[in-house]
Amino acid sequence: MAMNYEIKIIGLVDTLESKLDSKQIQEIPGIVQDILNNVNKRNAVL
Repeated sequence: MAMNYEIKIIGLVDTLESKLDSKQIQEIPGIVQDILNNVNKRNAVL
């Protein structure tokens, strides 16, 4: 189960990198929040 969250986190980090590269700053807070939520869920499973 934790692996599912890790895969989501990796995908979100990739998305975050592309948004930073393309300077789409308005979307970054939402992506960071999604990453943190998935990290918390992963930690709860462990």
